[in-house]
Formats: sequence, C-alpha cells, structure tokens
Amino acid sequence: MMNIVWKWLGRIGKIVGATILRAMFICTLSMAVLAFMPGSIGKWAFNFWLSVDQFGNTITFGDPDETISSRMGKWITEDDVGEGRVMWGNALCYFLDMADEDHCQNSIDPEEGKDAVMQ
Repeated sequence: MMNIVWKWLGRIGKIVGATILRAMFICTLSMAVLAFMPGSIGKWAFNFWLSVDQFGNTITFGDPDETISSRMGKWITEDDVGEGRVMWGNALCYFLDMADEDHCQNSIDPEEGKDAVMQ
C-alpha cells in the first residue's frame, strides 16, 4: 500500500515541480518584455529588475544600492582588484555586452559600493 502512495506522490511531485518551473520561466520572460514597454507598466517592470539586480549584488556581499553591472565594471577597470575578480567580471560583462555595448563600464556608479561587505 505504501509503495502505491509513494509512487503517486512521486508522480504528483514531478508534475507540480515541472509546472512551477514553467510558470517561473513564463513570468520571467513576461517581466523582461514588460520592462521595454512605455508608460507606468514598463517603468514598474524596469524597477522590478533593478531591485532583482541590487538584491543579487547584496546576497553576494556587495552594496545594496549598487547593481551587479556597476560592481563588475569596477572589477574590470580598476587596477587594485584580484585576478579572480577580473576573470568573473570579464565573464559576466562579456554576456551583458552582447545586449548593450560596454554595459558594465557605462554602469559604473562611483557613488555606490562603499557599503559593500566584500569589495
């Protein structure tokens, strides 16, 4: 009897898990499209992605007001940064530059980054 229950729970888990992943993908894609729309909806979606960007920087010990792009731009342009950070900065900026030329360099905000736990 328990084997049947576990099999059904496993099947339900696979279906629910796949459904959640699909929903997350569709929501992410929709939010990305909305960010390019004019008006208040586009501004709201842009602000959403900005907050996600800043949150990503925060959970990687960066300044909560700085974007990942600004942090990576500093890593690839400043002289006193370790070789590993330059490697990671170049890797991320390579992909961002495909969508927006010199994205990381143009995103550098010299006023931000002072509250980072780890530069």
